Amino acid sequence: MRWSDFKDSLENFLFEFRRQKGGILGLVILIILVFAAIAAPYITYPDVEERWKEVWVENPVTAPPVWVNYFVDKSLAPQEVHHLEDLVQEKTELEEVYKLEYDYVYDVPPKDIIIRGFNPLKGNEEYPKITIELVRPDGYTIILIKNKILKNGTVIQIENNPEARKNIITWALENSNAKVTEVEKFQL
Repeated sequence: MRWSDFKDSLENFLFEFRRQKGGILGLVILIILVFAAIAAPYITYPDVEERWKEVWVENPVTAPPVWVNYFVDKSLAPQEVHHLEDLVQEKTELEEVYKLEYDYVYDVPPKDIIIRGFNPLKGNEEYPKITIELVRPDGYTIILIKNKILKNGTVIQIENNPEARKNIITWALENSNAKVTEVEKFQL
């Protein structure tokens, strides 16, 4: 194909294209989208990914919005975020104990418990260890996590923590009449 043929076919295409209003609108939208895609890294914050991670930790995908309760028969536990200031603190020489009382008045339990925002070091100390216990209203205590080393920025997600899951299954089997099948042994 010669240059003059290419130039003629391009002119014919542009002439026909200008006559179609939808085509012009589509081209304008395409140009805007290409510009936005190219300019996005330069016009946004450099730490967008870290900011989104923080948002998703406090609002996980598994947490349904509160307004879902208006459309279902059962009352779902809402997503709640508790900070260190919300907890009851008891200090001794060797440990600090933080307690959160949760009044469970829902038909469906919460999907997960997420603990974050740790800033444990105040000097050249060793990293502390954390133990998380669940105290049921009937007095039973379930140790979910025991002696986990706590570093800055640690996020503990009970639902995805294999140690917590294993401890809950073990407690349930020990305190019920259930028989352990081979599959359950494998999962432990």
